[in-house]
This record gives sequence, structure tokens and C-alpha cells, in this order.
Amino acid sequence: YEDLWLGGTDSQREGLWLWISGKRVPRNDWRPRGGRYENCLDFSIQDDLYKLNDYNCDEIQHYLCEKLNPESDSEVKENGNIDSATEDTTKFTAYKDGIY
Repeated sequence: YEDLWLGGTDSQREGLWLWISGKRVPRNDWRPRGGRYENCLDFSIQDDLYKLNDYNCDEIQHYLCEKLNPESDSEVKENGNIDSATEDTTKFTAYKDGIY
């Protein structure tokens, strides 16, 4: 995928990027450029590297979700994953439809 939605926004205060959990989004590998009209966080490719980017929330893109790794001792709820990669105890899953 070239672009993926992540669960972050600065819709409450311009420039203050928060995950849907309320925690601050780290400022590394970041290339915001959209100003007040681009308030949703996506993961986009540039020069063969993925970077955090602000984007118009009305755009339709794939999205990335985080859930616990099923190989760990933790409980996991399935949500119809399509593609996934496992690393440590976290499983990241790309979904074909929706936002976040």
C-alpha cells in the first residue's frame, strides 16, 4: 500500500497530534504540510521510506490497526485481517476499507 490511515489527528488543536488513545504522536519521521485542512494522520511512502503525514480526513485509504500478537499470552479479538506482519508481541494489520 502506498498510503495508510493511522489513528491520529490534530482536529482539536492544530499542530497537537494525538493518537485516538489520547497519547501524543512522536515527531520523528514526520512531514506535515497540510495546515488546518489536513487533520488526519497517514503513513505515506516517499523516496521508498514511509513517513508520518497529515492528510485530508475525507480521503478513502487503507488503514493500519494495532492489536496484540496471537502468539503471545494475551487475548486477541479478530476483525477480519487481510495482510499482517508480526513483531514481538504486537501485530500490525492492514485493512482494505475504512478509516483508522
